[in-house]
This record gives sequence, C-alpha cells and structure tokens, in this order.
Amino acid sequence: MHIIFNLLLLWWLGSELERPLGTAVFQPYFTCLRGRSALIYTGSAIVYALVSKKADAAVTLSIPVTGASIGHFRPFGAYGLVFGERIVYFMFFFP
Repeated sequence: MHIIFNLLLLWWLGSELERPLGTAVFQPYFTCLRGRSALIYTGSAIVYALVSKKADAAVTLSIPVTGASIGHFRPFGAYGLVFGERIVYFMFFFP
C-alpha cells in the first residue's frame, strides 16, 4: 500500500512539474535526486558508525535502505516554488 501511494504522489507531482519546466530540465532534476538521497544516507551512516560509541554502530552500515519516501521532498520543494499560490487540499477536504 505504501509503494502505491509513493508512486501516485510521484505521478501527481511529476506530471505537474514537467509541464512548466520541460522534459529537458525535469528529467535530470528528477533522476539526480535519487542518487543524492542514497549518498546522503550512506554518508550519514558512516559518520554515525565512526562517531558512535555503541557496539551496534557497524550494524547500521549493513542495513539496506530503500527510501523512496525521501525522494519526495525535492519534488515537494519544487512544487512549492513553481505553484506557490495553489491551494492543496488534505484528504480532498481541508485546505
């Protein structure tokens, strides 16, 4: 169920953002955000393992993360910049 809503949100945001930005700008922007999210997670896990005095710090590096949800923050920010005056309804009822 979680992956369905992730994909739906990417479809809603992506289709709206691609129109004003154009495919030539949107495609590199969108593909780049996945790589950055992976690098940020890996870097923070390494820093945690080096700084932490806990015995389970090495376990943090061995846990795989498939963080599709973190990739939504960048399109959210772009959507807010491009369509800042739009009213977005929560659950289709509450602005």
